Amino acid sequence: MASLGEAVSDVWPMVHAERAALIEDLSHLDAEQWEGPSLCDGWTVHDVVAHLVATAHTTRLGFVVRLAQARFDFHRQNAQGVERERGASSLPLAISGRQGALDEFAGSGVSALATAA
Repeated sequence: MASLGEAVSDVWPMVHAERAALIEDLSHLDAEQWEGPSLCDGWTVHDVVAHLVATAHTTRLGFVVRLAQARFDFHRQNAQGVERERGASSLPLAISGRQGALDEFAGSGVSALATAA
């Protein structure tokens, strides 16, 4: 039986491949499509991608600290992460131009999303 460390390391190639596929799909969206509704009620496509990037940037310690800052309201913490990523980077530009997107997504942000490959 594989150790937990081996099992976790085995999943990363799949995570990176899925992130690369997502970036490929997103790279064809125009500005209107980025701001269009997603399948997540009340969220645009841009919001969903910002959420994915925020999650990719989150460390265990960062999660606890931001949860405390959000007064232990998970939904508030999530909304703040989406706003932070929407404002911190130009996700559509980074993905459409792939400016380091694949380089960084593996480790963290859009770059986290992008770095997957």
